[in-house]
Amino acid sequence: MTTHNQALAAMRHIVEQAKGVPMTSNVMVSRAELLGLLDRAEAAASVTAADPEKDEAAATLADARTEAERIVAEARENAAALVGESEIAQAAEAEAEALRLESHTWVDNHLAEFEAGLQRAIEQVETLRDRLASRSRGDDTL
Repeated sequence: MTTHNQALAAMRHIVEQAKGVPMTSNVMVSRAELLGLLDRAEAAASVTAADPEKDEAAATLADARTEAERIVAEARENAAALVGESEIAQAAEAEAEALRLESHTWVDNHLAEFEAGLQRAIEQVETLRDRLASRSRGDDTL
């Protein structure tokens, strides 16, 4: 029995043992009224103390709060990871752009060298054709 219920039981005992006013069932207050109020208080106290639905609701609420805190913490961790990944992705994109520009420069330099080599080859071909043509004209005059 809880302290609350013990106090109610003591009050009940006092009222039940109280001397009544002659020719009435009253002691300073109506016994029936006081006993009815005490019965209601005891019933309310026992229902409140032994209400499994309220206990279950309180436990469910505590579990929900715990789960909500866990979800929020996990979401914060995920957000931090995404920010980190975003920074890594930005760094990777910057490095990729630098490599792209470097490769374009490398290819352009090699194409320029190839172009210069081709230009020399064309000049040599033109020189050889001119010589051949001049010899051919020289043979015609002979």
